[in-house]
Amino acid sequence: MDIKKKQRKVIRTAFTKVANELDNLLASQDQTEEDLRRIQVTWELIISKHDLLKSIDGEIYEALLEADATEDDLLADMESKVHEDSNIDLEDKIAYLIQATMQLGPATSGEFPRDGRKL
Repeated sequence: MDIKKKQRKVIRTAFTKVANELDNLLASQDQTEEDLRRIQVTWELIISKHDLLKSIDGEIYEALLEADATEDDLLADMESKVHEDSNIDLEDKIAYLIQATMQLGPATSGEFPRDGRKL
């Protein structure tokens, strides 16, 4: 499981780097056609990294369940993922943790736009 957690950390770092790049591209006032193509490619990279993170998170969660982890262990793992992600605003982190701890389940990829329309 430690290997999966290391993989998750690497992917999360890559996700953050791509998200920052997208943020910079979107902040540009005068976007050229080339900029728009770069935005689209960067958005696709974010989707890819998000899908990888979701997959690895599921594998880690399953490994914790198989290892008979306590609810506290499961919550601690979830809280650390959310806490360490610098792309999540503090308000969103709090809302996510409230949702998860109220047994409404974790946020799903359906809450993130796949085509960038809601950026």
